[in-house]
Amino acid sequence: MTDDLSESDKLAFATGYCIFSWAKVEVALYALFSSAFNTVDLVPALAVWDSIQTFHNKLKALDAAIRSVLSLHTDYKELLEIWNEVVISGLGVFQAPQ
Repeated sequence: MTDDLSESDKLAFATGYCIFSWAKVEVALYALFSSAFNTVDLVPALAVWDSIQTFHNKLKALDAAIRSVLSLHTDYKELLEIWNEVVISGLGVFQAPQ
């Protein structure tokens, strides 16, 4: 499909694909973030999420939101271990709070 394109068109196509792929990551992270809010109206959660400027800070906000929800469960420590293992350690972006 891209064989007929010029080099600049291939670059534009690749850039668009990367942006589209990153948008899917952002949507998935927002879905996790908004799941921490016990409400039908997610407009405030979206407003908060969209106001966060850096990816690192979005991860910190997501971590704080998920930890607040996990702390309400009786099996908090087990769920927190899963959260740390899969999300925090897996992404390797920042250290989980001690």
